[in-house]
Amino acid sequence: MGKTWSVKQFGSAAFESFVGIDLERNSDLRRVFEGNLQAKRIIADLEILVSQRIVPGKTLLFIDEIQACPRAITSLRYFLEGELPDEKLRFIPLYFAYSATGGKGTLQAAGT
Repeated sequence: MGKTWSVKQFGSAAFESFVGIDLERNSDLRRVFEGNLQAKRIIADLEILVSQRIVPGKTLLFIDEIQACPRAITSLRYFLEGELPDEKLRFIPLYFAYSATGGKGTLQAAGT
């Protein structure tokens, strides 16, 4: 049972909809974060690329391998500040950090 599977199970059970994106595997998704970092624009662009609506308060947005796109990490601030109408978007940015000294990975997550 991996992190992606666990988040999908949680998202499917706790939210009306679930959108998962992998920023390491998909360069088109990384390009969404190259422009301005307005949350509304990012969500609109992601909706087009994944062909699915992302509704604040009802959709869990799973951002897998967020470390592959530093601008995506920066954009989290604007999601947290509530630029979206009605409610803040619920999201889970997740990445795996590898320690060169200890040789063990650390799973790290942040979100609202």
